[in-house]
Amino acid sequence: LVIHVGNKFPSGDNSGKVISLKPYKIFRDDLETSGDLVCIESVLNGDRPFILFVYSESGALVWDVRAEKILSKIPHTDNTMSRPMCACWVGDRANCFAIGYEDGSIMVWGVSASTLKIHPSKLTHYEDSVLVLHLQVSSRNPSSIKSLTFVRGTQGTPYGKDCLLVLGGQSKEAPDMLSLVSLE
Repeated sequence: LVIHVGNKFPSGDNSGKVISLKPYKIFRDDLETSGDLVCIESVLNGDRPFILFVYSESGALVWDVRAEKILSKIPHTDNTMSRPMCACWVGDRANCFAIGYEDGSIMVWGVSASTLKIHPSKLTHYEDSVLVLHLQVSSRNPSSIKSLTFVRGTQGTPYGKDCLLVLGGQSKEAPDMLSLVSLE
């Protein structure tokens, strides 16, 4: 659908629908975060849109757009975790996301099934995300993970399994490279 100024369509035909976009605002105070915004990723869980926010100091959280509340958040311990650098959703069910860190590690976090079943109008508090998988580079001096992309398992991926396409994570002395890392 193409909309032109004055709601006129190119041929003069006005039979199409005119849509209007409503602003959607999320305030930082609602997110309970600290540090710089590192990454934003969105996904649909059925008909529910979620947004993954990743911050340099407070980590990551999943925002439920319909409920206008935090759905899940990485539990904040102390500063033992490295600084997050990038993120992506894993799969299309919106129940897992991966975060690449400055120390070359990758952590895959899950949102509990019970949390995902809560109707947006009944969401009163968030639950901690659960660590599903922790991948650590064996190099003594790894570079940071610069980019993560989920790749669905096909004949082109190792053993046909779901993978992450990873930029970075090798030793700092080596040039940046892409790697396919199996999630199974």
